[in-house]
Formats: sequence, structure tokens, C-alpha cells
Amino acid sequence: MRTEEGMKVAKAEGRLRGKQPKLSATQEAHLVKLYRAGEHTVSELEELFPVTRSTIYRAVARADNALRSRRRAARQHSRIRRRHLAPGDMDPSTGPKAAQINRV
Repeated sequence: MRTEEGMKVAKAEGRLRGKQPKLSATQEAHLVKLYRAGEHTVSELEELFPVTRSTIYRAVARADNALRSRRRAARQHSRIRRRHLAPGDMDPSTGPKAAQINRV
């Protein structure tokens, strides 16, 4: 009961944070870069950074997921743009009807 009350007070004051990450965002990006370069083994990365092998694999998975979601968002954005552009909306000198216009 005391713990629950203390957590409510901390949350109300904006001090409830949870467990802090082992690596900063910069360190994690550097670790992923070294891992993908293939010049270091996972054991060597464990020695270079104060983390375990599972943390390394989680960091790489997070980076992969972030990359996939950025690519997915870019694809969706380009689909939306294509869907909203009708052939008549394009510049007549460069659009698909340009050959017909220029022939006349």
C-alpha cells in the first residue's frame, strides 16, 4: 500500500520514470553501426559497451523496426500523392497527354 501511494505522489509530481536505459541514443546508434559493419563480434561489443548480448540484439532489432517503419511511411506517402494526382493535374508539357497536345 505504501509503494502504491508513493508512486501516485511521484506520478503527480512528474517524477515517475522507471528503469533508465543502459545506453544513450548516440551510444546505441554507434553500437548498431559497429554491429552492422561486421568488424566486431557480439562478444567484442559486449566488452566495448557495458551491456549484455541480449541488449545488443534488442538495440539492433529496435533500429531495424525504426528503419522499416520509416520506409513504410515513405511508401504510404508516395501512394497517397500518386492517388491524388490525376493525369489532368500534371503540367501539359511533361504529362502523359503531352504527346497528344504537341501533335496538334
